[in-house]
Amino acid sequence: MQLIAALGDMLGMDVVAEGIETEPEARFLRGLRCRYGQGYLYARPLPAEQIEALLRGPPLSGPPPAAGEPPAQGA
Repeated sequence: MQLIAALGDMLGMDVVAEGIETEPEARFLRGLRCRYGQGYLYARPLPAEQIEALLRGPPLSGPPPAAGEPPAQGA
């Protein structure tokens, strides 16, 4: 993961981590400057009808950023 995050950073690309299940995993990824992620930590799979309602509602926020780091976007 460190190599992929560093490569994305060097190329000016956004890296999306998948399968984030715990806060320690999220902190580790934020430490690698991986700003985007998805997984059970943020939301469980939902039926299509519930996804539509979720997308129409207010924006979701992820876990708080680690000390000294900007908030993650799109998490």
